[in-house]
Amino acid sequence: GNCDQVDRALALLAWMEEVGPAPDIVTYNSIIAACSRASHWETSLLLFNQMHEHQLQPDTITCSSTVTSCEKASMWREALILMEELRPRGLRM
Repeated sequence: GNCDQVDRALALLAWMEEVGPAPDIVTYNSIIAACSRASHWETSLLLFNQMHEHQLQPDTITCSSTVTSCEKASMWREALILMEELRPRGLRM
């Protein structure tokens, strides 16, 4: 199911970080979207924040998937905080 997909995606991400090639924006967008489908909102936020450690800038897809993940879990406060943080970056939902 969706949880298995998230587990596999996170394992692949860890492998890529260790062995290469380095994960890119498409990698993160795909994993965050999988987390959203599986209602893993905390993992979505963690990955969103982890992107900065890899010098990757979230795009509209990243932001939308992360906010949707929070919204699906009824984590409205987290979704609103994230949207407020994105506003100065010029990213819109």
